[in-house]
Amino acid sequence: ARRYPPVLGDWRDQRGQLAWMTGWLSECRRLARPDGALLLFSDWRQVPLISDAVQAAGWVWRGQVVWDKTARARPVRGSYRHQAEFVLFATKGPWTPPTGGTFPGVFVHAPAGKNHLTAKPVRLARDLLGILAPGSDVLDPFMGGGSILKGAADAGHRVLGIELQEESFGAAGRLLGVPTGRQERGSHSARAVPRAVSGMGVPYEYAIKSKN
Repeated sequence: ARRYPPVLGDWRDQRGQLAWMTGWLSECRRLARPDGALLLFSDWRQVPLISDAVQAAGWVWRGQVVWDKTARARPVRGSYRHQAEFVLFATKGPWTPPTGGTFPGVFVHAPAGKNHLTAKPVRLARDLLGILAPGSDVLDPFMGGGSILKGAADAGHRVLGIELQEESFGAAGRLLGVPTGRQERGSHSARAVPRAVSGMGVPYEYAIKSKN
């Protein structure tokens, strides 16, 4: 079986998770443009908690869409296949769709080419971000293997990804074609930033961003 880096912070109980999520979602809202949008993945168990955190942080929850993973998703003996994840959609304030039209409520993409435990298909990321105006700024504060950044960059958006796991940072750099040493190449840069508070025994946070 393939080994992925461990998920940091997976020890929190539900109340701890709610408090933690509300904190960083509030900071994301502060940084977002007035017309900013939020897309947040969840499995079926966490939708109630995550929707509470989104609203407690001040975002306007506007609904959710379904990611259908197809029959390649994990089977459950004697029960229903865990074939779907949900993507909660929220906005900082009033929402005027910049691209017009109507977008699907269900996106069908089989999991493929995972380089991280929670990696999403690059095509799924690109399709979801079609709701944004061309050339938007896309932040992924937990970039993992970088699939959301790759989908956003492929769609012509500027990206900024943050990650605590050095191994995942390296995987994201490889996916985006960015060396994760000191050198820079192409349209993106990568760097390690010392953390002011070394939480969870992690001395650095790692970032990949568009150069322009």
